[in-house]
Amino acid sequence: MITATVKSDSVKKNLAYIIEDMPTAVAIGVNSTMKKTRKELRKTLAKQMDIKMPAKAFKGAIRPKAIAAKSHLQATLALEKGRAISLRYFRPTQTNRDGTSVRMNNAIPGKAGRTFLPNAFVVKRLGNTVFERAYRGKGSKRLPIVQQFGPNFGQLMKAAGIKDMAVALIRKELPKRIQRRIRFLLLKQSGGLRGNQPSRNQ
Repeated sequence: MITATVKSDSVKKNLAYIIEDMPTAVAIGVNSTMKKTRKELRKTLAKQMDIKMPAKAFKGAIRPKAIAAKSHLQATLALEKGRAISLRYFRPTQTNRDGTSVRMNNAIPGKAGRTFLPNAFVVKRLGNTVFERAYRGKGSKRLPIVQQFGPNFGQLMKAAGIKDMAVALIRKELPKRIQRRIRFLLLKQSGGLRGNQPSRNQ
């Protein structure tokens, strides 16, 4: 006869250790998921829109608003609408005619993806900033001029389907990352850890 015996006190002790650390482990999983999601969304937005804008501008468009903690297992990303973006970042090209074209739709190649502004012009010494003459009357009056802007980040993110992409990424990553942290707790409790341990960002 073979008997398997488990001492109830030992089981309670081990479970108590895991249960106590579980909220922290879950919070780490939630935060790492949101960090990866934020990074992927920024990359996707920059790639799909293909506008020549500093990377730090995209960081401000998709930023962490709240992080998860042991007592609060929820993290939030803020998708900022922000101000309208200068047309200097949309590949402006001044034509021989009185006007300038900008690439507003990167998904459409060639001229069809460009928008023509008949009264606009490019000032290269100001970083290819696009201006338009406000005067529409007759004569040679050349002032005032007004800087031209394109869509804001909110409109760009809507066009790129950023919200739907975020939901899909979170649904995919969150269960995996929480399970990874739970496995880490179990291995730590059993003394079975070997090699590198998962960081707080995994």
